[in-house]
Amino acid sequence: VILAAIPGRGERNVQGAYGVGRLLAGRGPRAVGRLSYNLYLWHWPVIVLAEARLGTLGWPAKTALTLAAVLPALATMRWVEQPLRRSRTVSELPRRGLSVGISAIVLPVVLALVVGTATLHMMGPATPVDVKGLPPGAASGPSLLARVPGAPVADGGPVVPSPAQARKDFPPDQGCQVAPEVTRSPQCLFGAVDSPDRIVLLGDSHAGQWFSPMLALASQRGWALQELVKQGCP
Repeated sequence: VILAAIPGRGERNVQGAYGVGRLLAGRGPRAVGRLSYNLYLWHWPVIVLAEARLGTLGWPAKTALTLAAVLPALATMRWVEQPLRRSRTVSELPRRGLSVGISAIVLPVVLALVVGTATLHMMGPATPVDVKGLPPGAASGPSLLARVPGAPVADGGPVVPSPAQARKDFPPDQGCQVAPEVTRSPQCLFGAVDSPDRIVLLGDSHAGQWFSPMLALASQRGWALQELVKQGCP
């Protein structure tokens, strides 16, 4: 579109009365152009946060939210972008401008790491998961599978395992799922390893997801469980 608007680059050397160049040269398109990057940055968080709060939105609501995002976009351009672009302190020394740009990237990353680490500490220690079952009245796996589609899940109960526990909640088969180029599996034998009865879990990562229930079944029946799992193995 931009090349077509330049005399000598398009099919005509002279702009017509309704050429693209004349349309783009208007005050409205130029204002949208100046604002376009800030609006691009702002419209996504506005839409995502609104949907997180209100649920899935249709295109009329998303269009309205995009138009509403013009306000923070204008504020950002007025009080952040333009002062930085016109700052003599930044423009006179390119090295100083580069340091401002690097700081604008590094500081938010460091802040996110600090806040994330503090949040994990506030969650509490990753103590072992309580295997005695869910608290009374909590929604269990079978009840969640049996509920009517679209029916809301009861709120208010604790999450088991907690987010801090879930970070440590891995089955004891780490290292058993070998990489695609590996041609031999380690001795991954679990449960009653001396039992003459054995379950062999064979396949790819889709088979590996069944390790925990298979191990529970083997433990209940006094069987052994052998895992032969390889990423991407058909």
